[in-house]
Amino acid sequence: SFVLLAAVCNGTLAVPQKFVKGFAWENTWGAFYLFAMVMIPGVFAILFLKGGLATWHHVGLVRVLIPIAFGFLWGCGMTCFGLGISSLGISLGYSIIMGLSVLVGSVVPLLSQHGTEVFTVAGLLAIVGIAICTMGVAVCGRAGALRARPGAAAGPLPSRAPVRWYSCPLSCRA
Repeated sequence: SFVLLAAVCNGTLAVPQKFVKGFAWENTWGAFYLFAMVMIPGVFAILFLKGGLATWHHVGLVRVLIPIAFGFLWGCGMTCFGLGISSLGISLGYSIIMGLSVLVGSVVPLLSQHGTEVFTVAGLLAIVGIAICTMGVAVCGRAGALRARPGAAAGPLPSRAPVRWYSCPLSCRA
């Protein structure tokens, strides 16, 4: 149930930006960090961990600082994510950023940990699945870019010549 809650929170984290366009990104992401990085984990730790401080003392300072360092790096990445969303808009930014994350996060472990299995049936199916996901993200990004155009009507989109956006999410242009 916590995985489902985390998935819903991750999928909707950029939605509030749609309603706070008058605020600087530092304000909205500052509130996000306060809740997501300090308050919610603190409450969960108090509720579900017994002897958390004693465990930290037992494992030593270095083993506690390593996850904190990676958490800091993740926070830097999320700040860049927030800037990307603010710069590109929710639909286009989210589809490009998350699409690249899925692509790199799937291909790098596949190649680095299972490089010998890439050309097996299972490896090729994984690559086909990654390609389908990437194309789906590209379609969503393209739809978001078309919808976000200034003066875009709520009706059907005008027909136009085929666009070569299907090969890579980065080739989507508004």
